[in-house]
Amino acid sequence: MEGKGVPMHKVVFDVNVLVSALITRGKPRELWLKAVRKEFILITSREVFSEFVEVLRRNKIQRYYKSVM
Repeated sequence: MEGKGVPMHKVVFDVNVLVSALITRGKPRELWLKAVRKEFILITSREVFSEFVEVLRRNKIQRYYKSVM
C-alpha cells in the first residue's frame, strides 16, 4: 500500500499473464492477488480486456477455467 510519500508502482499485465493467473497457481496468480490487495496499481486498456475476453472464449482455454469456477 502507498504510504509516507512512497508512490505505488504501476503495472501492466499482458493477456498471457491474465489468462495464466486464471488457470494456474504460479507467479501470474501471485501477481494477480497482489493487484487485488492493491499492492500496486494495475493498468489496463480496452484492447487488452477485449483480447482477454476473446482468449477466454476459446474452447482450449475454457476447459481450464471452467473447472475452477
